[in-house]
Amino acid sequence: MIPLFLLGLLLAVRSFEGFMFTLVALVPCSVGLQDVGGGFGVALPDEAMLLLAAGGITLLILLRKINPLPLLLHPIGLMIIGQMLWAFICAVGSTHGLISSKFMVARTVYIVVFYLGFGTLFLQPQRIVQFFKAHLWGLAPVMVWSIYHLSEYGLSRSFSPVMAEPFYDDHTVLGACLAMVLPWAGWLYWQSRQENKTRNYRWLMAALLGLVAVTLVLTFSRAAWISMVIIGGFYMLLRWRVRFRTLLLGLLILFGAGWLNRDAIVENMQQNENVSGEDVLTTAASVTNVSTDDSNKERVNRWACALEMFKERPLMGWGPGTYEREYGHFQVLSQMTRISTWDGDRGDAHSEYLGVLAEQGIPGLFFLAGLFLLSLHIGMRVAYRSTDPLRRGLA
Repeated sequence: MIPLFLLGLLLAVRSFEGFMFTLVALVPCSVGLQDVGGGFGVALPDEAMLLLAAGGITLLILLRKINPLPLLLHPIGLMIIGQMLWAFICAVGSTHGLISSKFMVARTVYIVVFYLGFGTLFLQPQRIVQFFKAHLWGLAPVMVWSIYHLSEYGLSRSFSPVMAEPFYDDHTVLGACLAMVLPWAGWLYWQSRQENKTRNYRWLMAALLGLVAVTLVLTFSRAAWISMVIIGGFYMLLRWRVRFRTLLLGLLILFGAGWLNRDAIVENMQQNENVSGEDVLTTAASVTNVSTDDSNKERVNRWACALEMFKERPLMGWGPGTYEREYGHFQVLSQMTRISTWDGDRGDAHSEYLGVLAEQGIPGLFFLAGLFLLSLHIGMRVAYRSTDPLRRGLA
């Protein structure tokens, strides 16, 4: 194994760019192995390649082939450093030290590879386009397989949770991935027309866009569908050149209005009797049903558990990665559903923000929200001020 690891490390260093784009293409095609010893699971080949990439990037930094300082001293880099330092402090006081340690190692590898590694490559904007092309082409066979697999069950919504196995354990994960790449697929198709590419290339981009859209619909992932509506609305705000401070003020007003009218909103949601089923429109309409839809009720259960966990440990939380091991103790019988378990071993908080609030307290939530808002602010600034059409489009 050691010679094989060293060979892979050499490849990551000598052919850095090719190795990184191969990695991002193979991520969708990776298969998870639940237990490879010591209670550890692994997804192959992407996690093995991630470790090699992290090792290769570290060597390149030591050899001064990569200079990480511009990225680390960038406002986003400083926010990431602050976030990691606080996560480390919370990990020291974690209720599950081993789980939090694994979380910190995994998060460090991801930052080294996807922030420092790809961040260095992305100094040339054309490589960002290559990145998404590589990921989309790697995702294409998984999408075809998912549609074929679901067609064996008559494209039934009931079997959508397993449609992407063994590549994705859950349809919502696939839906989230597709929601993130659909705008890019649309942008690549638009670029192919703007740049007067060959007819065959334009048809290929159109087919890829259609494949992403169809697969996204068939995942029956309501969260992914809603995110596309939000993305569409945000795109219109960019077209109207709405300033970041105006957007932030609008979000605060919206949140405040929602909080002041929370009782009326909850009452209205409880009157919604639409249940997710085979019909796409009914499934979409059921997104606010918190009375009879078990999926929605379970989300409310997880959110309530996260808030109760936060109340007990508001400053440092329970430790990074510990929500799944702790939330079961905070469940209330009246909020549990047919898909709840007393062991509390069925996933996360169904909210990145509430999950971090439970695991890392108020400072953890501050760093996560700050990273999101800072990235949004910088992206909008580039979109509005850049004179390079490619940079504006990528932003």
